[in-house]
Amino acid sequence: MNNKKFLHEKVYDEIKDRLLSGYYSTNSLLPREVDLMEEFEVSRHTIRKAMDRLKSNGFIRKIKGTGTFVNHIKPDYDYTLSNMTSFSEIIRKQGGNPNSIILSAKLISPSEEVCNRLSIDPEDPVYYIERLRRNDDEVLCYEITYVVASYCPDLDDYISPKASLYNLYEKKYNLELGDGLYKLEAINAPNDISKILKISINSALLYMDAVIFLNSGVPLYYVKAYYIGSKYRFSTKLTR
Repeated sequence: MNNKKFLHEKVYDEIKDRLLSGYYSTNSLLPREVDLMEEFEVSRHTIRKAMDRLKSNGFIRKIKGTGTFVNHIKPDYDYTLSNMTSFSEIIRKQGGNPNSIILSAKLISPSEEVCNRLSIDPEDPVYYIERLRRNDDEVLCYEITYVVASYCPDLDDYISPKASLYNLYEKKYNLELGDGLYKLEAINAPNDISKILKISINSALLYMDAVIFLNSGVPLYYVKAYYIGSKYRFSTKLTR
């Protein structure tokens, strides 16, 4: 780090990103000042200024004679699995402004994995939709969706930063959505996903793999989503 102006802000931003992404887990001991000085190539004064700001904002706590520890950071968004709710609906319900960065939207031939998940043949085309899901400018999730093309002709023409796929299915194509089969897994961000989400490698992610069916029981789409772990809390209701 060779720009001496605002060095403490750069250190603050980097450590804050690590805290929010789960790179440093709750209640874990942060590296020593001298180790941070060496990593960021800055003075002790710069490290202390950044750490004081992190402490005043509630991200960390200092225990005399022991070290600096990570505080619990409350997730920003709740996702309830007891009913099927779209990303846009979740964000709007919590007062946000959902939108997407469209990385790709095109018609493709399905892979063997996609064929198996959607119960289709290799000759059946699917729409491949790759998006970064956001609230305002805050990236929350990287999502890849495969939609059976025969149910949604020209779907790629209607994909936009503000478009909700749920709304398109139900209102544009008059499809009745049925059940969903979800798998949720805590993972560490691999290199390719961390680059897309601009987070540190091995940051905590919530990976969701789901197949959504029409009311008739036929699969409509298959989605793989990577949620930034520190920003989301998933909950469900279990009965006996």
